[in-house]
Amino acid sequence: MTGAFGVIPRVQKFSVDRYIWLLACLIALVIRLIYLERLPLTDSEATLALQALRLARGEQVILSYEPAYLFLTTLINFLFSATNFSARIFPALAGTLLVFVPWFFKDLIGKRPAIILSFFLALDPGLIAISREANGTIFAITFLFLGIGFLRHGCIRLSGASLTLALLGGPGVWGGLLGIGIAWGISRLLAAAGVERLDQPLLIPNFKQFEWKKFLFGAGMVLIILGTGFLLVPRGINGLAGGLPGYFEGWSKAGEPVTRVLYAFLTSQLLMLVLMILGWIRGVRNPDVRSAFLTNWFLAALILVLLQPGRHMPDGGWAIIPLLTLAAIELDRWLSAPKSVVSSGLAQASLVLVLLIFVLLNFLYLVNIARIDLSTFLRFSQEEGGVFSANVDVTLRLVAVLGGLLLLVFTIFLVGWAWSMKAAGYGVVWGSLTLLVLLTLSNSWSSTGLIKNPQTILWHSSPYPAEIDLLEKTVRDFSEWNMTLPDFGLVLVNLNAPSVEWALRDMRGVKSSLALSPDARPAMFLSAENSEMTMASYYRGQDFTIRSEPAWSFLSFDEFIRWIFYREGSQRLQSAVLWVRLDLFPGESKNLSGILP
Repeated sequence: MTGAFGVIPRVQKFSVDRYIWLLACLIALVIRLIYLERLPLTDSEATLALQALRLARGEQVILSYEPAYLFLTTLINFLFSATNFSARIFPALAGTLLVFVPWFFKDLIGKRPAIILSFFLALDPGLIAISREANGTIFAITFLFLGIGFLRHGCIRLSGASLTLALLGGPGVWGGLLGIGIAWGISRLLAAAGVERLDQPLLIPNFKQFEWKKFLFGAGMVLIILGTGFLLVPRGINGLAGGLPGYFEGWSKAGEPVTRVLYAFLTSQLLMLVLMILGWIRGVRNPDVRSAFLTNWFLAALILVLLQPGRHMPDGGWAIIPLLTLAAIELDRWLSAPKSVVSSGLAQASLVLVLLIFVLLNFLYLVNIARIDLSTFLRFSQEEGGVFSANVDVTLRLVAVLGGLLLLVFTIFLVGWAWSMKAAGYGVVWGSLTLLVLLTLSNSWSSTGLIKNPQTILWHSSPYPAEIDLLEKTVRDFSEWNMTLPDFGLVLVNLNAPSVEWALRDMRGVKSSLALSPDARPAMFLSAENSEMTMASYYRGQDFTIRSEPAWSFLSFDEFIRWIFYREGSQRLQSAVLWVRLDLFPGESKNLSGILP
């Protein structure tokens, strides 16, 4: 079938496979859109959202390097209104489209692994969190791989359009391309050395016969329409040229700590990491060039994020893609078990799952309630002449953990003796993976932020503004109580907090200032918690937490475990103080003598 954008693969019939792909798309769409507006925008989100809002209002702004997100959000703000939902809707939709990427590569990884990968992409905790944030990273990830997929299937114009969208997604696309390029280069070096045959998992087109006119047509249409803000902001096209310098800027400034990136992968990607390791073990006996390329790609992408000083958490999404692909290929292998081991393997898997849940629950009790330390188990009672004694309940829980693990080992040998060690092996892997799937689904829901402590989400690009909604409500209440006051307004004093500016975007009289003059008596002003206050006799103040994030470098072992399962732990807080002039409180005297200069 030929369209304006090239040859599109013909759909012969609407098969079951396509229903499954649509189901993955529906799941991805729902989990990315559900209560999308509930969480307040973080500083990094609000910075871009405020740019889009000011563009929609016709104001002059300094543009970021993410024009795809910026101009699409500007359009929806112009047509409707600026809300948390409108600021996040396009990244959520772009993240949903990512589930269709495996369809373009099913000839390389296999049909079943491609379907599994689609559900992995739909439910991955990291990708969910990235897709629910107001930035352009997910545009770069989704449209880069869609562009490559279109290129493989001869959709030249669509490929040009998608790849241009990826470049307009922001500087992160260059890090993604660099990771792929390093992996491809390693494959060529190994092939040249005779270690493995050259296998090109990605299409490298024949540039002598490449249809450049079609490609440039698609790229040009996107660049002219979207890159220039629908022809209204021609300088927006500079975002394409500034992407590469913007990426290298990340190598000269500080960003998220390395430990946070490692925690994110260790916790939210545990199922995928286990499957990848199982694939590595299998690869020792049966080398697979396809898996070798994906492994090199994953390691290259992860190392680039870890080495970059200005690392940005959403950039970890570039390492998630090859990791999920490796996991999908390996999971398909474990699901393709011989019929002779299916029944016994399922029985063993059920038993393993029950025992692992039993061990896990008792272990969590020890960590969450008893808070394991050496003194808990090695206390000596002076009244009993130095005889070892310990809390009976804690001791019983510890015995339950050790007993459950011993029973698990016993069942493995029992099933191996009664049936076969192959059946026992499949049962252990199936049972363990089932538990990890349940934990991953729990992490997927947590990544939406619709939990008790959304500030504990690792994939957020900025600290969570915990009490910003309460601050907004307080300011609105005083605004309503003093609607007739002509000089009513709020001054943000030397406070760099885009999340606050976004929350108060529709309030009257909000402005920023580096400092207040000695004789100034604004109705309200907001300042940092540690700011010097010389007018306390004229104002009442209340602090609000505007930034909250886990104190990763201070987490103890038991806090880390509680964070994994309960999302609880030590927090690093930053507050601002709202100062309100005394005459604005209900019931207070409106006599301004002594207050106003």
